[in-house]
Amino acid sequence: MSIRLATYNIHKFVGRDGKRNEERILKIIGAINADILALQEFVLKDQSGNIAMVEEFAGRAGYHCIAQPMKRRRGMVQFNVLLTRAPAHSNNLVTLPRDGFEPRGFITVKINADGQELQIAATHLGLNPAARTRQIKMIIELCAQPTEAPFALLGDLNTMFPWEAAKRFLGREFPDQKQPAAFPARLPLLALDSIYLRPARMIQSLRTFTEGAAHEGSDHLPLIADIALT
Repeated sequence: MSIRLATYNIHKFVGRDGKRNEERILKIIGAINADILALQEFVLKDQSGNIAMVEEFAGRAGYHCIAQPMKRRRGMVQFNVLLTRAPAHSNNLVTLPRDGFEPRGFITVKINADGQELQIAATHLGLNPAARTRQIKMIIELCAQPTEAPFALLGDLNTMFPWEAAKRFLGREFPDQKQPAAFPARLPLLALDSIYLRPARMIQSLRTFTEGAAHEGSDHLPLIADIALT
């Protein structure tokens, strides 16, 4: 059996045309057809922390929902959101060390997929390189012990360059797992978005998603991974 993981920074629902369009994002999510999908920069139209409205959006897309509200400056609430087709359990919302700009956090859950338990961590890391390293180390420490398998890390990790400390740390934790560039959507050059998996042998394919309106819906392209459950 295989399942599809995906991560997508939806840029507050604002596309390359400068317009907010929830229906466009819903269509892209439908085309991605993921079993587990992490969304970053999920911002409601009224910029509130109304989780019921996030759950209503998830229901329209056909998913269960775990939402982590993060209150930014000027009062805007930006969510980390994890959408799952199968109900999740052992849900936990964790606050990460601040990066000096805004709060960060991650969602961790366990999901039973056809009898195989899969642990997921979904996040959107900070812009400060030193803080980003602390954040990723905290996630791995809490979630990805070597005796626990399988484990998937999804999200916009904001890791830009192979020489930065966070990227080198990830390279040691997840050897030989290179991420395709998904930013900017028009001409992807940077691998800010990531899907890491332990054990790596479960990965069947890992690629950017370019179908339909994917180039227009956000400043990021979705990233998808098909994995084999053993």
